[in-house]
Amino acid sequence: SNKATFTCSIHSADLRSSLVKIFWETPKGEVVVSSVSELSPFELSSTIETGEDEIRCVASFHDSTELVSPWASALKYSTTMVPQFIPMNQEFEAKCIVHANRKPTMISWNSGMKIVNEDFNFSYNAIKQTAESSHTFPAEARTEDASCTAMFGESSATSPPILPLGITKHPIDQVTALASGKDTIVQFSCEYHDYEQVSGKATWTIDESLKVLETTTEVTPGHTATARVTIAALSAGVYDVHCSVQYPGYDLSISDHPAKLTVLERLSLESSASHVGYGNIVEVTAKVPLLDSDSDVTLVWSVNSDSLHHVPYQHSQNQLTSTLRWPMTQSTSQISLTVLKDGEVEEIQVPVVGYGIRSVEETTGGELQCVAGSDKLAEVFWYRETEKIQSTRIYRTGSQTTATLNLDETGHMRNGHYICVARYTNLPTVFKKLSITSPGGCLLPRVPNGQFERMELENQESTSVQCNPGYSSGVTEVTCDKGHLTPEQQIVCASEETSPATYYVLQTCSLILFMFSLLLIGGLVLRKRKLASAKSIGQS
Repeated sequence: SNKATFTCSIHSADLRSSLVKIFWETPKGEVVVSSVSELSPFELSSTIETGEDEIRCVASFHDSTELVSPWASALKYSTTMVPQFIPMNQEFEAKCIVHANRKPTMISWNSGMKIVNEDFNFSYNAIKQTAESSHTFPAEARTEDASCTAMFGESSATSPPILPLGITKHPIDQVTALASGKDTIVQFSCEYHDYEQVSGKATWTIDESLKVLETTTEVTPGHTATARVTIAALSAGVYDVHCSVQYPGYDLSISDHPAKLTVLERLSLESSASHVGYGNIVEVTAKVPLLDSDSDVTLVWSVNSDSLHHVPYQHSQNQLTSTLRWPMTQSTSQISLTVLKDGEVEEIQVPVVGYGIRSVEETTGGELQCVAGSDKLAEVFWYRETEKIQSTRIYRTGSQTTATLNLDETGHMRNGHYICVARYTNLPTVFKKLSITSPGGCLLPRVPNGQFERMELENQESTSVQCNPGYSSGVTEVTCDKGHLTPEQQIVCASEETSPATYYVLQTCSLILFMFSLLLIGGLVLRKRKLASAKSIGQS
């Protein structure tokens, strides 16, 4: 208030009967009357608060005498520190400047309520009536707790604290997951000191894979401001989100360590293949993102609406993984996963199409039927031994194709080895073998570098293999026993210079050559049909 308080005390044995009044007088002759307080029968006191630099007290008595006090001077002082603003979390030197019309007895340095230094050797300029003291605060000291105090006997003057510059609340790490069918939105905030004299400006630095939707700044109580950034995460990954604050007037740029944004993959269901051969195992893997390792998660698998239980899963820090292994027995299997997580339900599904030859059999009407399926099926046809049979009848129903062969229309003996071949677009060719024999009889196999005298044996009949000159076989005679040849090992005519261990290699190669011939014939037939179709289109 720039006012000083003065008190005048008067002692006398007969104050009540002799004292007239007490008043105050300024150097300009101005008179100010103030109230009087009786401290005791022998002591009176008068107090005044004034902005005058000097003043004195006058007591007037009945006998016209006056008691006049000496002139009293007001103690005038102010204490400040420079600089007024200091960046947080770094060592700084502060200077305490005291303006006073008398020299302080001491200047103390404070950190909060604690005195950290007492300076009796400060400098004092009597002409300028200025005292100065310096002190270095460590980086861990709170800037807003730093102050200095000038002592004047029983009086003291404490400076305002130094005002900090910097970030008070840093952006925090976040974990999120990609949302299904919409953008994944996250928001970060950064709080920093902000004053009328020194206003900060926050800027955000983020990864290029993130998209900034909006930035805002709000002034909050306590000389602070809060900057916010709204971000859309477009893909999974770990990204840095960095908040910086600039104070242009102080040529300062204060940056914090980046916050980590972890974006997990969305709930996914992946099949090992979109088309799986009949009888094979399809593997479907589910990946469930976990924002919290303590999340309560329940997985329910189902195949074509039939629920499955006890499907194993593996738990990691941010993901739960479960793999379903299921035999492919139908044309299409709809595999679904229902996830119950933290009170929310989410369902995802993936279709898997079966392909291949589902069945090969002889009907009661003397026909052979081959049933194959898949949306990628190109053609189905029959072979007898290595000869393709042209009289195959084809029936298509949805994604299923039936190839029927009338044995009486083939122009061959009824008994023999028949092979159904299903050729696909962008999928492996599949075939199945069916042997037609008399009841209890056996069909004899083809023998490389040799032959049997006949193609079929009746039950309990035997025959010998005849190898070409220079070749011999480890098995010379076979017997048909109720539809099974004995011995059961593969019969091969090998060069007489070939070791027995080579027989297996020769037999494997013969099988591979037979399969290759089937594939080659199928490819040539398809190419011929395409050329014929192209020629027909050109003529039309």
